[in-house]
Amino acid sequence: MNGDFNLPIIRWESLEVYGGSADARQQAKLLLDFADEFMLIENITQPTRGNNLLDLFFTSIEELLYNIRLEDTIMSDHRLLIVETTLGFPVQTCENKPRDGIFSSLNFYRENVEWECINTALMEVNWQQLMKNLSPEDMYHILCRELSSVCEKFVPIRSYKKNRRFIPRDRKILMRKRTRLAKRIMATRDANLKIRLANSLQLLESKLSASHEREKNYAEQRAVEAIKRNPKFFYKYVREKAKVRSTIGPLKVDDYLVGDTGRVCEILRSQYDSVFSEPLSEDALRDMDGRSRASVHHGIMDVMFNEDNIAEAVVTVQQHDSLCVLPLNIVNEKTYYVFLWIVYIFAAIVCGVFLLFLLPSLRNTLLVHRARRPETIHDLMTVLLKCNYGDWFLMYNFRKSMVYFREWVHLVKKEILM
Repeated sequence: MNGDFNLPIIRWESLEVYGGSADARQQAKLLLDFADEFMLIENITQPTRGNNLLDLFFTSIEELLYNIRLEDTIMSDHRLLIVETTLGFPVQTCENKPRDGIFSSLNFYRENVEWECINTALMEVNWQQLMKNLSPEDMYHILCRELSSVCEKFVPIRSYKKNRRFIPRDRKILMRKRTRLAKRIMATRDANLKIRLANSLQLLESKLSASHEREKNYAEQRAVEAIKRNPKFFYKYVREKAKVRSTIGPLKVDDYLVGDTGRVCEILRSQYDSVFSEPLSEDALRDMDGRSRASVHHGIMDVMFNEDNIAEAVVTVQQHDSLCVLPLNIVNEKTYYVFLWIVYIFAAIVCGVFLLFLLPSLRNTLLVHRARRPETIHDLMTVLLKCNYGDWFLMYNFRKSMVYFREWVHLVKKEILM
């Protein structure tokens, strides 16, 4: 197990957590408990970013690793972690298989898609006649059937190729040179030659970075140029670069969170059915004079105002006097702040007095909390009852530096109880 865990607060020599926020300490504790449960050993001892050890590599069998090294690189602000193992993995190649459904087998990103023909064919469909007196589920199936039949005629079939990422020839050459230089740096013992090889390696990495940048700019330029003639290609590029995927849900139903996609869709469909109303018939839309509302002209009509109408409207306007309460709010706010300061100072004095009285129990609790095994905690609680501050200070330092601290505490407990 390896990756950037971003937990510099862990000291792996003593398996302790120092500093950090409450969330970071909780994450660090969970990681230590996980490694202890599955007997995993962390193998990286040097800092990987600045002075912090962020990239970790766990294994349960140390004999599988025979070479671990860190190299500086300009490709990232982290140091390059190289771990060589005795394991061999066969290279497997797989092909993308078409998914179920007609839409997944069609290539809507091609430039020769006849969108105008598709729009014309969809406008010729009598949707009102097809959807008449049907449930929303039946309407959905009919909609998918008509869309698939139209798209089959005017959209080309998608061609599936092997899932193999294309690497430019110049980049392959640079990568081979970088591998050879890294091996020479590891094999040589001449300090001056190692410096020259490191400078050459840094130059190769600069060229590799420039190659990646050119490829990214080219792909972005292609996507920008395809906005007008093929917008789907642009949207596909944007979705691939997006880091946040927006989803619907989870939904809260009867104090329970529902995150399953199928159930979320069913809940939304039920909500839509509950508020959906059927359109009124033609008889219900008729006016009282017998004319159909469809025949009524809904244009803007002229409205005439005279002086008497305006005078009557002005008289009906209510007048209110308001008092500016800004000075009063300022006084109240200042008084509230003074009261808060008095409360805080009183609370600080009370807490300080209580801490002075509870200091022995606090230091004992601190030492007991650092012990991880239940039997060690029980032994410490028995021993600390007979100890003063000097004994506590010695045991606190023993715990940090002594390997067999658990056994030592157990022997001390026996001596006290005898």
